[in-house]
Amino acid sequence: MRLLHPISEPKEVSEYKSNCEKLKLEENYNDMPRKELRKALVINQGGLCAYCMSRIHNDEGRISDSGYVNIEHIIPENTPIIRKGYNSNTDVKNMLGVCNGNRPDRDDKNKHCDASRGGRTICVNPYNEAQMKTIRYLSDGTICSTDERVNQELNEVLQLNSNCNSLKRNRQTSYRKLTEMVRSMCDDKGIKQAQLNRLRNLFCQKDERGVYREFVGVYEYWLDRWEKKV
Repeated sequence: MRLLHPISEPKEVSEYKSNCEKLKLEENYNDMPRKELRKALVINQGGLCAYCMSRIHNDEGRISDSGYVNIEHIIPENTPIIRKGYNSNTDVKNMLGVCNGNRPDRDDKNKHCDASRGGRTICVNPYNEAQMKTIRYLSDGTICSTDERVNQELNEVLQLNSNCNSLKRNRQTSYRKLTEMVRSMCDDKGIKQAQLNRLRNLFCQKDERGVYREFVGVYEYWLDRWEKKV
């Protein structure tokens, strides 16, 4: 998990809302142009799930694939919002792109991300900069937070550290891959800033397709830590 910025409203969504206003119709999430919403979310997030940072895509030819993007509402759908003229279900700033979280599995303990969360209201919000600064990645692949409530939700609601999925192991693999590169560059005086910059370009930038490496937050976190020591 890492800091994200809300998508700009796709023109198709703006046109839909404008037509609703002209016709004096209530905006309805089910009537929105969700194909364009999915595409915008995938592009904005660099092809990664907003929660677990595994690969997502919007290829409609692979809808059954575990990486096909689902639209997640930060404020759950149908939650009453007491604000005149505001509909959280159709507000793109309330939307994230997420993986399917092993949704087809009948056993809830095997699910993660949105599939594990269900309709529960949570405080975890990848758009919240202050909150995302509390996120930590341990060398064993654990994701945690210095905020007690966020930490609880990462574990118990989103199940990002569950032994029933491979997320923790995959984050550990990412950490090990990065540390191996660092060791290969180090000399008696340690690693230099220029070398860390090279690693950041290698691990933390979008590729020619506009996507990040999976679990890019792990690379960003540890490179930030090491840069403070240079």
